[in-house]
Amino acid sequence: MISTVVDEGKSESAEIAELLEAGQIHPVIGRTFALEEMPDAHRYIA
Repeated sequence: MISTVVDEGKSESAEIAELLEAGQIHPVIGRTFALEEMPDAHRYIA
């Protein structure tokens, strides 16, 4: 995982969208959970 500094003048989602569009970051989905597994999903990312 790589962290980045977000421009204070933009929303975080706008900054992330720009990085995605520029190909500078790539989302990775390591695992999915069914809705009824939500507690497990929260534990997984904690």
